[in-house]
This record gives sequence, C-alpha cells and structure tokens, in this order.
Amino acid sequence: MKALFLDALASRIGAAFSGGPVYSNLPSGMFDRLAAILGDGAGFLANADPAHNARRIASEHFAALLGAELVAGERDRVVVRLPYATKLGVGRIHGGAISALVDIAATAAFWSCPDLSGAARGATVGFTINFLALAVATDLTATATVRRRGGTLCTGDVSVRNADGDEVATAIVTYKLTGYRSPPTRA
Repeated sequence: MKALFLDALASRIGAAFSGGPVYSNLPSGMFDRLAAILGDGAGFLANADPAHNARRIASEHFAALLGAELVAGERDRVVVRLPYATKLGVGRIHGGAISALVDIAATAAFWSCPDLSGAARGATVGFTINFLALAVATDLTATATVRRRGGTLCTGDVSVRNADGDEVATAIVTYKLTGYRSPPTRA
C-alpha cells in the first residue's frame, strides 16, 4: 500500500518536470524531504525486486504514450513489447519509434538492479543502432541485456524483433547511472 501511495505521489510531483525518469527530475533535496516525511524512500525510487524498477521505467510517460509494455524483467535483462499502431508509421514503423523502444528497454535493464539507492539518477549517454530489416505493421519486442556495470557508466545490448521473431534492429547503449548502495558487481 505504501509503495503504491509513494509511486502515485512521485508521479504527481514528477509530472511538473520534463524529461527522463520522473524521479530523476525532483528538485535537489526534494526526495530527501519526502523520505523524511514518509519514511524510507528506497521502495519509492529503487526496490529490491529488479522487475519493480524495470516496470516503472517501461510504463511511465513517453513509454506509455508509445504503448510500451514490460513483458519480462529480471536483474540486468528485460523484454519490452511495442504493439503496432498506425501512429508508429503507416506501412513501415518509423526508425524513431524503434529507437525509442531501444532506449526504453535499455533504460529499464539498467534500472533493474536491486542495489540502487533512493538517490539513484540516470540518463542515456548515447547509443548506436543498426536497422537490419523493415518492420512493417508488426508488434516489436526489444530484449535488453546489461553487458557491464562500471562505477557510473553501464553498457548494454538491445535486440529488436518483429512478431515473426526476425531481428529488425540491434543497438549498443551507454548509460550513466549513479546511486548504488554498494559498488556494482562487474559482469
């Protein structure tokens, strides 16, 4: 119950800010003040269940606008589905929609670490995407896997497949993530 309340509160507060994960947009010190009022904030921003953070990332704001859905989540690996809609492109799916799916899936994978504190913050540094085939009027599934967690930089791979299982894009993603409770374990 407390986690649901905190998530709802964070969404309302975060709605006033733009870009990135809702929680990373809180003004400096706001999380600490909220945590002091409401108790331990770890369940609010980070959770021992790796799928919790992945689910949050894969369903908030822009991801929800696109229609992304978390299919599976575990530590350092997530699967995100993007159901086909004409807004993604008539005939072929726009490369920007596929790139957005890559970023959502990779971000969810990087945040699927149970060792993140309530003060964790992150942002995509960059990614390289290779489009391998046209995605024509089909659902897409992105599987993102963390290759390495450094002190603040993480790298990962994303494979995007159509409904028939054909790979339509691959990407290598670099992400900056701070706020580990303990130094990340190296893969």
